[in-house]
Amino acid sequence: MSDFVERAIKFTDKDEFEKSVTGSLKDLFGEPTASSIIYHLGGSSVLRDPKSLKAQIEAIFGIGANIILAQIIRDLEAPYKTRRS
Repeated sequence: MSDFVERAIKFTDKDEFEKSVTGSLKDLFGEPTASSIIYHLGGSSVLRDPKSLKAQIEAIFGIGANIILAQIIRDLEAPYKTRRS
């Protein structure tokens, strides 16, 4: 299992994971492009499964996927780190 999947799987609340991924994509690409990317990833169902999300992002973006996945993890873990402090 990849580092992204291992770290993302901690967020078992699928709604929280989906919202965070959507927010990350909007921050990186803007609203219209993020919506298009989500469509090409396979729709919102992919946003609920870290393993599928990683595979789809890598298929579409190739080496650039690492930047997107790193941003998603940063966004997911930021609130968690704040709560633990």
